[in-house]
Amino acid sequence: MDQQQQDQVQYTTYENLQDQEIQKNDLSDWKQQFLFIDSLRAQNKFHNDQFKIQEWWDQLQPLTDSIRSNVSKNALMLIKETIQHNNVYDEKILHKLFEKCESDFKFLKNEALQTLEILSHKPYSDELIQILCNITLQSNYKLQTHSYPTLVKIVLASDFNCDWDNIIKATVQVYNGKSVECKKASDQLYLALQKQRPEVLEKEEQLKLIGERTNKKGPQQGFKDFLQKQKK
Repeated sequence: MDQQQQDQVQYTTYENLQDQEIQKNDLSDWKQQFLFIDSLRAQNKFHNDQFKIQEWWDQLQPLTDSIRSNVSKNALMLIKETIQHNNVYDEKILHKLFEKCESDFKFLKNEALQTLEILSHKPYSDELIQILCNITLQSNYKLQTHSYPTLVKIVLASDFNCDWDNIIKATVQVYNGKSVECKKASDQLYLALQKQRPEVLEKEEQLKLIGERTNKKGPQQGFKDFLQKQKK
């Protein structure tokens, strides 16, 4: 099998593995790595109530960075399917997802961004928000550009009965950071709080800076919005 044929391995063979046990992972054999991931995808699909991706992460994590494109993409597809069908989250896994949103390889970046879109429509949970806050507080602005707007989307779709302490800490962090997209998201959150939970704003002195900026300049624009206005 030449390289071109190898790269054309289908990503759906796992659907034939309903009754197959999880395959052994072999770091020296990329084909076995692919079968290992496929067997995990099958477990996630057919034995969803028992499968826990966290238990396999130490073996799976290096495969997300494999130089074999079909292996790394297959690993990301497993992450996407796990997030899509479960409400169980892990900080290490989401951190890797945000890293892949900045990948130089378009096919990996697109896979990660698709997964991020699925994540942003998940229902609010304190566990998920805590993880997104942690990543926002601990990461550089590139990862914050993905973690914080995702956090805000989930909060805006919630009933606003949230863990505000951590959300406020993350909001103040991005307000002082470089990411325009994060500042735009923080403005959206501030305006929503004005309508939905004004008492939160009254308690949080640190949010006044965002309020002053929003009142003076209007909500922060993203870079794409800025470019569109320049074309008019």
